[in-house]
Amino acid sequence: MELLNINHIDEFSHPVIQPIIKRIREKGLENLCQLNSDAFEDKKLNIVEFETVPATEKEWESHKKFIDVFIPIEGSEIVYHNFMSNLVDGEYDAEKDLIVSEGPHASKITIHPGDILILYPEDAHKPGIQVDVPQKMVKAVVKVPVDSEEI
Repeated sequence: MELLNINHIDEFSHPVIQPIIKRIREKGLENLCQLNSDAFEDKKLNIVEFETVPATEKEWESHKKFIDVFIPIEGSEIVYHNFMSNLVDGEYDAEKDLIVSEGPHASKITIHPGDILILYPEDAHKPGIQVDVPQKMVKAVVKVPVDSEEI
């Protein structure tokens, strides 16, 4: 798991997110919703809009085939994090590339517009948790294949 910020990204040359950062700088964070997956080559871009909820309404998730890159566009959310090795795994759904797990959280991260959260296959996460009260959240979720040459 890595937490970065678009305003300090020049200090890093992270290969997973450099093409994403380039597009955000070209188009602007507020225009990220207008891009499509073609803008990110072998990566899948999903723009998700939802209402944040209490942590009790969320489940642990992790993925084997993709790295998740969360880029908040509007609103803030808490993301619980723990390593897969600390949780009890459910069954793997290969079609959805999803493992739902059970167990406690080890840390929580609050992400805001301008932040970039990178979650690797070993990073179980519960996204979409409200900060204080439920609020609208819009974020880009970029799915980077684990076998990408950029990793």
